[in-house]
Amino acid sequence: MKMIMRKDLKEEFESLIKEGYEITRIADEGLEQHSATATLIHEIHHKFIMWKQSAKDLLKDEAKNEELDIGFLFEGDGVPLIKAGPEYSDPMSERSQKLFTNIRIAASSHLRKIKEIYEEVEKNFKIKKSFIVRIKNISLSKEDCLLKINDGEKIIFFKSKKGKEDFEKETKQFKILYHLWEFRQEKKGSSILKKSEIVTLKNLQICSQSKSASAVSKTIERLNKRFKKEGVTIEIECENEKCRLIIEKT
Repeated sequence: MKMIMRKDLKEEFESLIKEGYEITRIADEGLEQHSATATLIHEIHHKFIMWKQSAKDLLKDEAKNEELDIGFLFEGDGVPLIKAGPEYSDPMSERSQKLFTNIRIAASSHLRKIKEIYEEVEKNFKIKKSFIVRIKNISLSKEDCLLKINDGEKIIFFKSKKGKEDFEKETKQFKILYHLWEFRQEKKGSSILKKSEIVTLKNLQICSQSKSASAVSKTIERLNKRFKKEGVTIEIECENEKCRLIIEKT
């Protein structure tokens, strides 16, 4: 929940980029007669497929958090998931050379976009870090449907206008937040200032008058995104249909 770029995330990006360069190098070798071998095409194909899957696994969560476009990893790139045929036993056959070419082109293209995403993630992190609000005190107003931080330094409203007369009413986000508030956890570093209690998705569904537990999960996801956008260290954690509100103070 802290605004830091995980060391393992940075290392995973750098490892992925390094592997991408290695794949393009091997593909280049496959296009040279003196370097091509019978096993090289099997090696490079396997490396590329595994590399692409690793990219999907790494980027799918970041794409959700940062609203990044990773559609290119799910589009056709001329490299089949499974290759078959006696032609591939000859690295200089037309099909083998075509596969080497497609892998080199696809790897180079994917690598360029992965590097751009890495730069975007780093940039977004730096922007978010500069806007983080350090929470010293916090309160929730049911009457005004708002969250007040540091005696009003930061105020987050949870009202929506409905009907012809623009009647204001509390949102589902606020209903869920309000129900979790009494059971919230407050912590400062490794110290727990206020212990939390677990609230089930079913209870949140009832109190927020949502259609389903799945609808509640989507509302919580939007709420967490809003906390990130507002630059506050607040998060609703959910696991096995059990949720808790966590507030990190400084």
